[in-house]
Amino acid sequence: MRRGIAFASLVVPSAILVHLSADAAALGRGALTIHFLVRHIYLGVLLLATIGTFAAQTGFGHSPRERRRRCALLNAEIHSVLGQSGILVLLATNVGFFALTQAVEGVPIALGSFALGALVGAIGSIAAALLVFFFGRSLIGAALEAIVGDVLHVAVVVRSSRSALVAIPRAAAVAYSLFVPNRPPPALSLRPLFTH
Repeated sequence: MRRGIAFASLVVPSAILVHLSADAAALGRGALTIHFLVRHIYLGVLLLATIGTFAAQTGFGHSPRERRRRCALLNAEIHSVLGQSGILVLLATNVGFFALTQAVEGVPIALGSFALGALVGAIGSIAAALLVFFFGRSLIGAALEAIVGDVLHVAVVVRSSRSALVAIPRAAAVAYSLFVPNRPPPALSLRPLFTH
């Protein structure tokens, strides 16, 4: 589940970019209208939902320890996903996203140059799938490292500020504070000396 969300955080933005590029290529100057922007508001909402879900999975809003734990789990899971057939899964996901969003909008590429829009959509889907397949783990790993690095930085600052408050200054008087001053030696230890 977590690794699916991690890769969705890369697939969704790239698939949205492919969709917008195909629409803009098919419509030409018709893409520079307010109607074009209004028709694609739902893609912005979908992008924000994807980012929010990824942030929740990495532990934003939780303690630094919980964030480190979640990022470590997510990092371990993304390295076990997308084997040999992963490229086909990503390609099918990108093409499916493109087809679904076109269907939801009433196939806007048909209003312009359908062949150009379909070609841009196909090439963009293949390129997006390849980019996520080859660079997805690195990008997600870098994002997690940035999150965990930030958490580690906060933890170090908190730990150092706590130790500064609790630390006792080192001095010669502190070293001898365990001993009671002017205490006579135990009587039994001196007895063998005086018996002879």
